Amino acid sequence: MKNNLILCFDIGGLGLKVSLYDLDMNEKFRTKFTYKLLEKKTIFDLIKNTYQEVGKDFDITAIAISASGIIDAKNKLMYSLKDSNSKLIQDDLHGYMKWCTIPWFIENDANCALLAEKYFGAAQSKKNICLITIGTALGGALMINEKIYVGSHFMANEIGCGILDNNFTNFKNISVQTGMNGLVEEYNSVYNKNLEGIDILKLAEKDSLSKEYQIVKSRLVKIAQVIINMYFTVDPELILIGGGVSANSWYLEELKKTIKEIEAIVGVPILAEIKSCQFQNDAGKIGALALYLDDKGIKTYE
Repeated sequence: MKNNLILCFDIGGLGLKVSLYDLDMNEKFRTKFTYKLLEKKTIFDLIKNTYQEVGKDFDITAIAISASGIIDAKNKLMYSLKDSNSKLIQDDLHGYMKWCTIPWFIENDANCALLAEKYFGAAQSKKNICLITIGTALGGALMINEKIYVGSHFMANEIGCGILDNNFTNFKNISVQTGMNGLVEEYNSVYNKNLEGIDILKLAEKDSLSKEYQIVKSRLVKIAQVIINMYFTVDPELILIGGGVSANSWYLEELKKTIKEIEAIVGVPILAEIKSCQFQNDAGKIGALALYLDDKGIKTYE
């Protein structure tokens, strides 16, 4: 069992990350591919080609994949939500992987990120955990009694799809109101600029009286509301902050401060620990490895 090697993939919107791990998370091989808006079939063809090339030098036990979207991990089904009719469309995942003769696994990327933290990272001693990913959009994952909770339709904790807006004629989902894409679009539109999210955050950190700080703060207030509402729904021991901004210590401290400010107004404390995820860019791949371990009942935590 110790000699097993798992080829792990993290499918992102702009690239495919690959690592070959043993069961102790020792990395034997890594590579990545950059692309823009590839069709799913093309991405899975890339996975096939990578498996065949890496398989020339290593005896691969299984393939594990982290991917965005609505995923039924047990039955290996992937769904896309079509905005035009609000219906779930099933992707031909089994057709994409029909070439594969070894065991393969797939799970939602936020769920994989949480599994990575449970098996190898910041959540090993916890049983009830909420994960919030703050990146281009807002996402999340939920673990109850050490098991990923996906709900009846595999959409549990897809908080970015939720609503905070009270404008009944022009609803905007939570991702638009809190994610980095929405921040960039709003800021550049209002101030006629062409800045990236990282630039806006740097300006906000530099001056708490600046327009950049005010627009970032307004979004932090909304993220804080989401976290507080989730806390009182689930009552977790730990709330993890992941995604692209989780490596920004200033942003995380501002978020914690904002939660405390709302706590003081509401008068009810948040007792859960709030901290950044341990894994950043490799979270999807490590989570894919943890997905394999979870399926096999192999625990790396007490």
